[in-house]
Amino acid sequence: MYKNPNYMGRDYKELVSGTELFAAALFQRPVHIWLSQPETERRLDCSGIIQGYDDDYVQIRGVRYSRTWCKFYVGKRIRA
Repeated sequence: MYKNPNYMGRDYKELVSGTELFAAALFQRPVHIWLSQPETERRLDCSGIIQGYDDDYVQIRGVRYSRTWCKFYVGKRIRA
């Protein structure tokens, strides 16, 4: 699979499981959304707090994003 050289590296963690999404929603951490298509991976302009999720979708700022077509990242470091 193609790896984008501009991907969110060591400062960000990809949210994959329901537990990780739940923790990000519970602690109200800003989540960045990346559109993930073959050979094209780009960050969408919006980010926000998870309002809800299920097996197929994640809702952020009132918009539902497909877990199949999008990747979700949260910052690992806590900045003072």
